[in-house]
Amino acid sequence: MSLEIIIQTISTFFSKIPSGIRTFLSTIPVEQTILFDIAIIIILAAILAVISKLIKQELIPAYIIAGIILGPLLLGIITNMAVVKVLSIIGIAFLLFVAGLELSFKRLKEVGKVALGGGLIQIISILVIGALIAIGLKFQLREAIYIGVILALSSTVVVVKILADKKQLDTLHSRIILGILLLQDIAAIIALSVLTTSNFSWLFILLTLAKTALLLVIGLILKKVGFIDKVFNYASRSTELLFLISIAFVFFFSVLAGLLGLSIIIGAFIAGLCLAGSYFKTEVEGKIRPLRDFFAIIFFVSLGIQLTKISIKEIWLPLIIFFILIVVVKPLIVAIIVRLFKYKRKTSFLTGMNLAQISEFSLIIAMQGLILGHISSNVFSITVILAIVSIAITPYFLRYDAIFFKMANFILNPFSKVSESKEKLQYVTKTKRKIIMIGCHRIGSLLLKGLERQKQKVLVIDYNPTIINALIKKKIACIYGDITSEEVLDFIDWKHADLIISTMPILDANLFLINYVKKMNQKKHKKIKVILTASRIHDALFLYEKGADYVLVPPVLGGEKAVEIVSSIRRKKIRLKKERASHLKFLRSMQRYLY
Repeated sequence: MSLEIIIQTISTFFSKIPSGIRTFLSTIPVEQTILFDIAIIIILAAILAVISKLIKQELIPAYIIAGIILGPLLLGIITNMAVVKVLSIIGIAFLLFVAGLELSFKRLKEVGKVALGGGLIQIISILVIGALIAIGLKFQLREAIYIGVILALSSTVVVVKILADKKQLDTLHSRIILGILLLQDIAAIIALSVLTTSNFSWLFILLTLAKTALLLVIGLILKKVGFIDKVFNYASRSTELLFLISIAFVFFFSVLAGLLGLSIIIGAFIAGLCLAGSYFKTEVEGKIRPLRDFFAIIFFVSLGIQLTKISIKEIWLPLIIFFILIVVVKPLIVAIIVRLFKYKRKTSFLTGMNLAQISEFSLIIAMQGLILGHISSNVFSITVILAIVSIAITPYFLRYDAIFFKMANFILNPFSKVSESKEKLQYVTKTKRKIIMIGCHRIGSLLLKGLERQKQKVLVIDYNPTIINALIKKKIACIYGDITSEEVLDFIDWKHADLIISTMPILDANLFLINYVKKMNQKKHKKIKVILTASRIHDALFLYEKGADYVLVPPVLGGEKAVEIVSSIRRKKIRLKKERASHLKFLRSMQRYLY
C-alpha cells in the first residue's frame, strides 16, 4: 500500500469525526466560530507541545502537525482560513520584529572572515545547487529560486536553543554558527523583499530594494535624532504604556512599509532593527515575547492547515533529493568551507552539523510565495514536510555527533593539506604537566588559583576561546578544544599525567573521560585518577558507579561550607566582621582569575 493511499485512508476516517462539530458551528454566530477556531488551535498545539517535550523534540514540528490534524488534510475542523491567515501574518511580523531586536553585528566581528566570507559562499552555493536541481526536476524558474533560498537557510531558533541546552554558546564553533546564521537572517530579509514583488524584472527588484533602504533610513534618522529614545524613555515609566508603545512601533513601521508597496513584515523587521542597540531593547523584548509566541504558534499551525493535499507521487523524488541536500550536502559544504578558512576538523564538522535543517524564515518565505501565487501547493508541501523532518532529527544528529564525525573525517582529512589550523588557541611549554584540568570557568578558575599557589604544574583544556586567550596572556599552559575530540586527546602528553580534573557538569563528556582513562590505565599500566563534577546528586552517584575516583557537586559543597560558616559564627568561633572582611578580600582577589 502506497503512502498516498495510507494518507487518503486516514483522511477519510478522520473526516467522519468533525461532522458533528461542523453542524454545531453552523448554529453559532461567526464571531464565536472564530473564537472556537483559535481555542481549538491553541488547545491542540498545547497537547502536542507537551508530548514533544516529553519525547525531547522541538516544538515547531508539533505546531505544524497540529495544523495538519485540524486542516483539510485530516479533520477539516478549521474552515475560516481568512482569519487564520491574518493572525499568522501578525505572527510573522512579531517574529521578525524580535529577530530585528536580537540582530547583533558584534557576532560577525568576532568571527568576521569565516562568518561573512564562508556564510556568503554557503548561501550562494546551496541556493544555486538547490535551484539547478529544482530546474532539473521540471520546476518553474521562479519556484526554483524560491526552493534554492528555502534550502540555503537554517533555523536560528532551533540551533540557538540546542547550543544553549548543551551549554556550548561560548564555544568557537558556536560563534561561527551564530555569525553564519546572522548572515542568513539578513539574506532572508533581502530575499523576502525581492521575492514578494509582483514581478521579477531587475528594475522592479532594484526599486523594491531602494524602498526597503528608504524605510531603514527613516528608522535610522528617527533613532539618530533621539526621537525613538525619548518616546521609549517616557513610556518606560509605565509597564502598560511601554507595552502599548512597543506594539504601536511595530505596526507604525508595518503600515509605513505597506504604504511604500512593501510587505508589512519587512516593516516589522526594520522596527526591531531600530531598537536593537537601544537601552530599552531587553525590556521591550520581554514585553513583546509572549505576544510573539502566541501569534507565532498560530502561524506555525496555519502552515499545517494550508496543506490541502499531498500528492506523494509528484513530490516523493524532489522531497528525498532536497532532504539529502539539507542534511548531508549542506553540512558538508559548510564544514569544508570552514576547514578552508583554516579551522580544525572538529570545529568545521560541528559548524556544518548544526546547520542541517531549514529555517523558520524558509517557512515564512514559502507561505508568502503561496499567498502571492509564486509557488505551487506541491512546493509548499515539500517545504513544510522538510521543516518537520529536518528540525525533528537535528537534536539526534547532534546527540550522536561523535559517530557522524568519524564518518565525515575522511572527507575533511584531505583539506588538512591546504589548511594548517587557524585555531592557535594554545600555550604549551616543555614543562611536565601532572594535572590535566578540563574547564576553567567559575569553579575551574578557583581550582587553578589554588593549584598555582601549591606550585602544581597544570595543563588546562577549555572549549571557550575567550578563556583560552585569557590564559595565554598569563602564560598558563592551555589547549583549546573538546575533550571528547581525538585531536585534543592525541595532543596531550599523557606520560607524566597522574590526575584529571573535570569541572564540566556534562554527564556524557564525563562518562567518555572515565572510559578513556580506564583504557589508558590498562594499556599503559598507569594509575591516572579522575575527579569529575556533577550538577545533581543523581549524576554524581551514577559517575561513582562508573568508576570516578571523586565527584564534586558544587551545590552540596556550597551548602556544606555555608553550614560550617554559620555554625562557627553561632558558636562564636569566628567573628562575623572579620569573616566578612576576609571574604571580601578573597572575592576581590578572584576577579582576576574568573575567566
